Amino acid sequence: LYFHEPFGDEAQAYLLARDASWHDILLKWTHYEGHPPMWHILIKTACIFGAKFELTVKALNFIFAEAVLLMIELRSPFSRFTKAILPFSYFLLYQYSVISRPYMMLAFAFILTASIYKDRTQKPIRYFLSLLFMCTVHSYGIAFAGGIVIADIVGEAIREKSIRKP
Repeated sequence: LYFHEPFGDEAQAYLLARDASWHDILLKWTHYEGHPPMWHILIKTACIFGAKFELTVKALNFIFAEAVLLMIELRSPFSRFTKAILPFSYFLLYQYSVISRPYMMLAFAFILTASIYKDRTQKPIRYFLSLLFMCTVHSYGIAFAGGIVIADIVGEAIREKSIRKP
C-alpha cells in the first residue's frame, strides 16, 4: 500500500469528493460513479480537514484493511484454518487492500454482517445497521444485502410452514 502509485480512478474519487458539494456527492455524482456515496463521503470528510490526496485514499483504505483483518481473526464465524489463510488470499492481500476503492469497505461489511448474523433475531437493530452499511459502501452491497434479506424472509416462511404442520 505504501509503494502503490494511485490509479486515475482513485484520483477521480478524491477530486470529485474534494471539489463537489455535499448535495452533489449524495444526489448527483453517485449516479455516474456507479457506487453508493460512502467512499466519497469519507474522502470529503478527510478533505475538509486538509488531508492530501495520497494520504487520504491510502489511509482510508489502510484503516478498513486493518479492520477487516481484525474482524476475520477476532469476530468471524470461520474455522481456524480459514482465518489463517484468508488474509493471504489475492483479493484481501493485494486487490482490495492496496487499490484504494470501496472494495475493502465491502469486505468489512460482509464480515460484520456475518459476525452479527447468528444473533439477528435477538439484536435486529445491529443486524439492520450492518446491512444498511453494506448498502452504502458498494453497488454489489445493495444486491447482497437484498439477497440476504430475501433469504431470511423465505427461510422464515418455510420454517413457520413446517412448524404448523401437524
